[in-house]
Formats: sequence, C-alpha cells, structure tokens
Amino acid sequence: MSDGSAKVIEIGSGDGRDAIEIIERVSSYIGVEPSKGLLEIARKDFPSVHFVEATAQDYDFPDDIDVVYAFASVLHLGAHDLAQLFSRISHSLKSGGIFYISTKESDAYRPELKEDVWGLRQFYLYSEQELMDMAGTQFTKVYVSRQLKEGTGGETTHWITIAFKKQ
Repeated sequence: MSDGSAKVIEIGSGDGRDAIEIIERVSSYIGVEPSKGLLEIARKDFPSVHFVEATAQDYDFPDDIDVVYAFASVLHLGAHDLAQLFSRISHSLKSGGIFYISTKESDAYRPELKEDVWGLRQFYLYSEQELMDMAGTQFTKVYVSRQLKEGTGGETTHWITIAFKKQ
C-alpha cells in the first residue's frame, strides 16, 4: 500500500524506534508492547500514536489490517504460541495482507536461554521451513532475506526476515 492508506500493527513496538518510520507512511498504526517502561517512552515521544499494553498472545487483533510487523519480537514465542499467532493474524489481515517477521534463525527449532545486558531472557530460534509450516496454506512467502548480526556479547547471530502474504 504505497498510497499511505495502510492499517498497520507492530508487535513488540518497544520504545517506538520503528514506529517513527512506519507512522509517516500509513493511515493507521497500533503499537503492541507488553513493557510498561518502554510504552512510557513511546507515548512520551509519540503522544498522538496509539500504543497498547499487551503481549502478542493476549492482544485482540482487529479485522481488516493490511500489515502486521514483528521486528525481533516473535523470537520470544515458543512454537505453540507462534503457530497460534499465525492463525490469529491470518484472521485479522485483509486478503493480500502482509505478516512481516524478523527473527533469529537456526537449522531447527530450539529454545535458547541467554543472559545479556537486559538480564536472563528466553529466545526461540526457527528454521525457514518451520516458519513456512506454521504459516500453512493461509500464507505464501513473498520475500525472504538472511542477515548475520553481532550480538551483545560479540557472537554472530543468524537472522531471517520473511514477508508472508495472506491468501
């Protein structure tokens, strides 16, 4: 939707760092974030933007959404929760809508408990095929890219970005 009429939801909007780029290009933006502290920052920096305190699992997605973004947020969801999220987002998106995911990648699904500057955190890594299987027949893959990023501890992390289009 290059005409600026898109309705967008961002899962894990955090302090609004990506919202600044999105809100200029769309008619409707909702940032979904479970952290009260990050929401306070986002609401202070973007007082006219709609942010909701909720997890991806608890948020009640509205109908007729054009795009759902998940930048480095679904990596905190285990396989069961992520599969359910795909289904819920499929019901929310318009036909032809996009679910855009950027997450850590592995050869196979695996949980990873990691301590970093933000404390002890649980991550879940997925292969492209596992993500495709969760998307099922309700989505087709329209874009994929891979990146190597340096982690907070200096380690190299594999990332995958996939755009899924709702059938």
